[in-house]
Amino acid sequence: MNAVTWTPDRIERLTTLWKANQMSAAEIGAEMGISRSAVIGKANRLGLTDRRRPPTFGRPPRERASRPRVTRGDDPRRITRVASALAMVSERVDVAFTAPPECKPIPLVELTDEKCHWPIGAVGDDDFGFCGHSSLRGLPYCAAHTRVAHRPAANDAKVGIVERGNFR
Repeated sequence: MNAVTWTPDRIERLTTLWKANQMSAAEIGAEMGISRSAVIGKANRLGLTDRRRPPTFGRPPRERASRPRVTRGDDPRRITRVASALAMVSERVDVAFTAPPECKPIPLVELTDEKCHWPIGAVGDDDFGFCGHSSLRGLPYCAAHTRVAHRPAANDAKVGIVERGNFR
């Protein structure tokens, strides 16, 4: 960084050019061989007046229409799909659901949108995989796993699920 030496002659030249208000700070800096920032900084330290240009009167700025606010909430279509899927499968499944004996976990590479995505086993185990039964249309799980994933809230208290912030 090169420090600018402000001699009395340079200060007088800056003051004259600044008060003439005909050149921008960049143009003054180019003429004096210094940066625009050096010009503005010295002008501020000298207490020279603000050189903002008066507003130009032309066409007023166009008002932009505000966009409609999009609310992010539960998608009614998804709620309907889950409710209809639960209605199709009437028998209750316990929370401690285990995979049916005919369920052979499939690896991730074989998982498609039409197969149940319910994880079976512990992550990292050799036999870890996903249920793989046919999933309900529009949902990621089969009928049995949909019942487990979308239980009514009243059952949470019976099972002993801790509510947020209540750790007793």
